[in-house]
Amino acid sequence: MGNNGHHRKSDKINIDYPVPDEKIRSGRYTFRIAVLIQGLTEVSIDGGTWQICRPAVGFWWFDWEDDAEKSEKQHRLRARVRTQEGKEVLSPIRYFQTVGRSKALPGTRKASVRAK
Repeated sequence: MGNNGHHRKSDKINIDYPVPDEKIRSGRYTFRIAVLIQGLTEVSIDGGTWQICRPAVGFWWFDWEDDAEKSEKQHRLRARVRTQEGKEVLSPIRYFQTVGRSKALPGTRKASVRAK
């Protein structure tokens, strides 16, 4: 969609969690996306397929499960909104790192942020 005006970056969509360069434990984690425009919100991890998020309590959420038991890996997360008019609005890329479940590092989150 590149240069035809249907695909753009915006401050109207922001990845709240994980925070930039956050280290999280491998396993389950819930991404939180803040969106200020109407449309369907999706996420892509490491350039993979777009996956639909769920709306709750004023945010969009995606429950991610990392299958890497022990490895440390940097990941790329991007969110997008597809509007009813057919436009795609992209978030900036968010980098974060997973660490093995048995490894304890300062700043590592054990529990995910979840909507109630």
